[in-house]
Amino acid sequence: MSTNHKLTKTLAVLLSVAFVLSGCATVRSIEGTKDRSSLTVAVSGRPATMDSVKADDTTSVLCIAPFEETLYRLNQDGGFDPALATGYDMSPDGRKITIHLRDGLRYSNGEPIKAIDFVHSFRRCADPMEASDAIRLIQENCKVKNVNEVFAGKIPVEKLGVSAPDDKTILLELDEACPRIEGVFASQALAPCPKRFIEDCKGHYASTPETMLSSGAFVVDRYQTLGTQIHYKKNPYYYDADNVKLEEVTFQCVSDAQQAIMCYQTGTVDMTKVEGEFITLAADDPSLQKNLSGIIDFIPINEKSKNKACQNVNMRMALANAVDRKEICEKLMYDAAKPLTRLLPTDIQKTKDGKDLGADEDKYSDICSYNPDKAREYFEKATKELGTENFSFKVITRGKESKLIEVLTDGWKKVFPSMSFEVRTMPDAQYLEEIMGDDYDITAIGLTCSKSELVSTLASLRTDNSINMSKYSNPELDKRVDAAQKEIDVEKLCKYTTEAEDIAMNDMPIIPLCSSGTSWLVAENVKNFKAPGDGIIDVTRVYKE
Repeated sequence: MSTNHKLTKTLAVLLSVAFVLSGCATVRSIEGTKDRSSLTVAVSGRPATMDSVKADDTTSVLCIAPFEETLYRLNQDGGFDPALATGYDMSPDGRKITIHLRDGLRYSNGEPIKAIDFVHSFRRCADPMEASDAIRLIQENCKVKNVNEVFAGKIPVEKLGVSAPDDKTILLELDEACPRIEGVFASQALAPCPKRFIEDCKGHYASTPETMLSSGAFVVDRYQTLGTQIHYKKNPYYYDADNVKLEEVTFQCVSDAQQAIMCYQTGTVDMTKVEGEFITLAADDPSLQKNLSGIIDFIPINEKSKNKACQNVNMRMALANAVDRKEICEKLMYDAAKPLTRLLPTDIQKTKDGKDLGADEDKYSDICSYNPDKAREYFEKATKELGTENFSFKVITRGKESKLIEVLTDGWKKVFPSMSFEVRTMPDAQYLEEIMGDDYDITAIGLTCSKSELVSTLASLRTDNSINMSKYSNPELDKRVDAAQKEIDVEKLCKYTTEAEDIAMNDMPIIPLCSSGTSWLVAENVKNFKAPGDGIIDVTRVYKE
């Protein structure tokens, strides 16, 4: 395989001085590992958990995916196909859904997969004792009957609106219709597992191979919490095992992008995600795959902050028009993103006749683009309304976004010399807690987009949404979001979505920054792989030649 000369030269130097740190024990052909029945993937970091109900980070979800199958599964085109389910029926009002399971489903230990096992997964998501972030699935993505009362501890989990009339049927009751329910059904948090199995693990569920039960294409047979490898072998009881070509998969946990690239370059791994400056180094490599439509990166302005400047729409507009998105995407995100000046990106929502709602990337250029002069005009309006020209903002960030925050604040200070910024960088866990509070003004973060539901950023702006980081509230936007989430007719859905975006863009509670995704280097003997936007790869259909 021909590799990019810049990448090869750089890595030759890295290998000569740091190979001992790479964790890659042997040097193999750049064409990839030779065993056609085995795939090795570099994975950034270690999973925080292997319990699908507790997983809320990309690495954990990625590592759970090979052994947890769901009712529906995401396909490579961004849609959903039946998996453990054959389909479902919906009542005329959309509030009762009957899900039908396939015949002969079995776990990796040979025991049957039953409808009651899915019921237990729904209940685990809603159980306040589990304290699972997956509650959003059945509280916001769809609204399961009694979910709020169950999660508040007012009624037992058995009262949640999900039941199993028989071993092959799941009955789901909703407070409101949810036409795009497949996205919920594809969530790993709702993958089946018998209540008895979890109880028998005595608090150690999903901590060792013996305490994991597979419903998916592979079985975890080697795993340690602090280990550097996770090994999976093919599950012979998987319902679609005949179409799974690989016999085993290894996830090699690496510490950083440099180690991942070295493992790929030496042929120790067949594929790896490429991050940072390595994307530029590998730009001409024919094995590089990019997907730039999976995530919307944006800048929330906390309207519940004590800082009145955050509550001023002209100040938010000023900040929005002082962001050089093109420079950020090219120099900071290494061409792994494209500028975004609206909240609806391309290739997410289309009309009945195939028109892409996000196709016009300049739709809001008059109110959101890099225009320092216009930014100063908005700033002057804000100063008159707020009675001062001096503004200080509290900014919080995680380590991985700290450079972005530095570039943003430097750019703002250049356009607005009287502005100052107090930046606090913190660990992920602390950050995720603090963005839900009011003791900050500005941050930057990304949300995954899905073709199965209303665009995440628009839905997140609904009042009281659990991931409404700007604490924004507008009853008119709430109406459109609510209507869109219930709407079956595509044209009406598009109408409500467009109206919601118009409202949000004119209020600017969050500033669109860029549309990003992931980039992967894939050995030439690996086939049927398509880079995912959200970083969660599907190894079920991958094969090697």
